Amino acid sequence: MIFRKADAATEAGALPTTELFEAMTAYNESLARAGVLLDGVGLKRSAEGVRYHHEDGETTVTDGPFSETKEIVAGFTVLQARSLDEAVAWARRWPVEDGEGNAELEVRQVYEPVPSFGAPAPDGRRQFVSILTFDEAAQGDAMPSEEEMETMGRLIAEAAEAGVLLETGGLLPSSAGARVTFRDGVPTVTDGPFAESKEVIAGYAIYQAESLEALRPWAERFGEVASGTSEIRPAFGDADFGEALTPELQAREDAMRAEIAARS
Repeated sequence: MIFRKADAATEAGALPTTELFEAMTAYNESLARAGVLLDGVGLKRSAEGVRYHHEDGETTVTDGPFSETKEIVAGFTVLQARSLDEAVAWARRWPVEDGEGNAELEVRQVYEPVPSFGAPAPDGRRQFVSILTFDEAAQGDAMPSEEEMETMGRLIAEAAEAGVLLETGGLLPSSAGARVTFRDGVPTVTDGPFAESKEVIAGYAIYQAESLEALRPWAERFGEVASGTSEIRPAFGDADFGEALTPELQAREDAMRAEIAARS
């Protein structure tokens, strides 16, 4: 996974320009032609999200916005690569038009396989993304127990059966990841672990629901089996971008999605 970290512009709710759409579409098309692109999601600013902090079976809810911008995710791309080095090579080609050449990316490996539970429902529900983080100093490289994995597996199956959960995945520790930081369009790669981070991303989920509030019961149930903080935010839909997403770009996006769906 390539996580695009938030910055002042994304947290201010700035929408992509047509020029950035052109650059990102061309980049995603190159990923699709290479057969490595699985998915990609942009997230709305944290002011439109909510955090659930899970600890010892108790859940505390906090509404956005969240001030620690460098810890927030603005979007992510899911790749199918042979190695971390290959994924980093793709991240280094990230469009310089994004963030005016000053974006920060985090590349992490997902536990295999990445489950996909089907296409979004055509009933007007929108997509939401949950990013699970934990305190790496406390958690370290500890793996969940077999009992925890079984409990989580049952809950995942139930959420998928209910048509709420579209996709989910856990991530290897940040020691198995890398960062790609762009300054004036020039990428610099730093290997993990990321000691300066207060929290590290431990997993993600893509939901579909009528509203953020409708996901609250599911978020609290997941908190009963997984300590940490889950931040849930609305995902951008095509209609959110207005005139910046031109009909020609929309057609290219639709064709690319159809190609990925046919391949999977």
